[in-house]
Amino acid sequence: GMEHGAFWQPPLWFYCAAPVIAIFGYDIIPLRLFSVALGLLIIWATFVYARRLGLSTWVSRVGVLFLALNPNFVTYVKLARMDGLCALLTILGLIFYVRFCTDGKKSSLAAAGSLFGLATLTHPLGLIGAICTALHVATSREERKTALRLLSWIVVPVAVAVGIWVFSA
Repeated sequence: GMEHGAFWQPPLWFYCAAPVIAIFGYDIIPLRLFSVALGLLIIWATFVYARRLGLSTWVSRVGVLFLALNPNFVTYVKLARMDGLCALLTILGLIFYVRFCTDGKKSSLAAAGSLFGLATLTHPLGLIGAICTALHVATSREERKTALRLLSWIVVPVAVAVGIWVFSA
């Protein structure tokens, strides 16, 4: 079974689930509780992301209410899968990218790239946030030289994460 090895999957979810298993035992209930806690963090992060985008508090609350009541979201956050952690890390990366767009601090861009890298180490769909952000940087009105420097803050952490994934496999 998977308790002996699943080498083709990105490893971060398993490293996050290992302490839960070590403390509470190899049982589905603690893993589902951990997954539901991640779901609650996703709801919070979605609200913060909506506010960072400039949406009103009312619209942000309605949006997270729809997310929390979405049957697909509810199903996936209770299945003890890596999807929730991947979504959380991607949303956090988007929050930092929007922060970079508003304040221009490279530390925010570095945090976004690192979070996208961690999302990639959780699930292959973690690449979506990095790709969308990289496309936004590449198509922005920055000079070509500046855009390439900004892209490196996103591409390098994700490339390192993919290398770690391949090495672990």
